[in-house]
Amino acid sequence: MNILFIYNPRSGKGLKPSKLENIKKLLGEKSSHFEFRLCENLGQLYQVLSEPLDIYDILVFAGGDGTFHHVVNALSAREHRPTLGIIPCGTLNDASKNYGYNRRISRCIDIILNGVTKPIDVFKVNNQYGIFSLSVGTFSDIPYKAKRSGKKRFRVLSYYGLAIKSLFRKGRISGNVILNNEKHLYFEAPFLLMLNSRYMGGFKINKKAKLDDGLADLLYTKKGWFNGLYRYFLRPKKVTRLAFSRAEISLDNTYSWDIDGEEFQAQKVEIQVLKNHLKILAKR
Repeated sequence: MNILFIYNPRSGKGLKPSKLENIKKLLGEKSSHFEFRLCENLGQLYQVLSEPLDIYDILVFAGGDGTFHHVVNALSAREHRPTLGIIPCGTLNDASKNYGYNRRISRCIDIILNGVTKPIDVFKVNNQYGIFSLSVGTFSDIPYKAKRSGKKRFRVLSYYGLAIKSLFRKGRISGNVILNNEKHLYFEAPFLLMLNSRYMGGFKINKKAKLDDGLADLLYTKKGWFNGLYRYFLRPKKVTRLAFSRAEISLDNTYSWDIDGEEFQAQKVEIQVLKNHLKILAKR
């Protein structure tokens, strides 16, 4: 098998040089053809993934949720999309947890070399792609407001510090949702969350999610203690959960949205779930 390995050293705390060299050695020994590319910024990552990739069976990337997001965006419009493998080195790594990966290098290498290939869904939001989450309203600004220096030093605590501040800052958004071109509803909520994932914010809040069924989950709750967040943990039956393959969401104003930890501005979004659009090596 032919493997391309790309590494984003700016993700989380990165990898120690000795660990990086060990990963390259282990992957190289099992490859007919192995190539390593260092991507220190998004421009370099998109440049590498715009090159011909037909010779590669597997694309391994070392990074966090943000790197995963940009890899998905770089690949999704291409005809040839190599099977993915992950070395998580971000702060939360919510997306990669869905497939059995964690920060243990030996476990990740074992999944890449001996795991099972699984088809996975991707979702398209207006003109970009996402892999695990989309949100707007209270708490949604936390991933992109957490300063990089704070994430390196305090890791997940940098996120939770911002979350605590948001618990006591009343928020409300409202708008209209059309699901699967037929179901219309109006909502008012502190925040709106769409997941193609079991994990969010380091917690397993969407345990029954399937990542290959062509459906994503829309979640929201009425205002309440801590902007309704407590219901996700203590009263999950009070959380509205709606599965969909297509959705249109029109808000009362233009807001900052979060997609896989990246920020964009919109008042209206159109979402389409692309069933089995990519393949990934996952835990058996």
